[in-house]
Amino acid sequence: MTGEPCTSVVRYPTVVDRSYKRYILTSNEDICYVRHPSGVTVVTLSSRKVAEISSNRLSITNVNWNTGKKNKGIDRSKIKVVGKGKKGAFQLQPETRLCIIELSDGSELTLRSGIKGLLLEVNARLSTNPDLLRTAPENQGFLCLLMPPPGTDRRYRPKEFNEDTLVLS
Repeated sequence: MTGEPCTSVVRYPTVVDRSYKRYILTSNEDICYVRHPSGVTVVTLSSRKVAEISSNRLSITNVNWNTGKKNKGIDRSKIKVVGKGKKGAFQLQPETRLCIIELSDGSELTLRSGIKGLLLEVNARLSTNPDLLRTAPENQGFLCLLMPPPGTDRRYRPKEFNEDTLVLS
């Protein structure tokens, strides 16, 4: 023992790193799918998109869940899912719009689901603090929760998924 203080820091994997796997779609690199072995998927902004928004010194000013034409669509923030069969969940197709994100420079970013699934829940925190999508994408700033569509085995990942190798540190 030399009596010198230890300066190395032990980094343990986060709960997300231990229990979930990150996936992206080659056709839609704006979204990252963080999938649990049970099949439940947390949808977040991808680390690439977060870096792009941050490098342009932009912030997220609003998340609009009512994505229909002339506001006649279903407001995804108002869905109520109940029971084991997930009654009331919104069925998603790959081209279904999840939300429209408004940036501080006035531009808009439309996020599509990218996969088939059931929309279980959207993040209510984003209505009061939409910039959480950029500042804490895998914690408080997730977009929504999805579940595989009925009739599919939840243990197997969708064939559209590619493992995400670029992760925020």
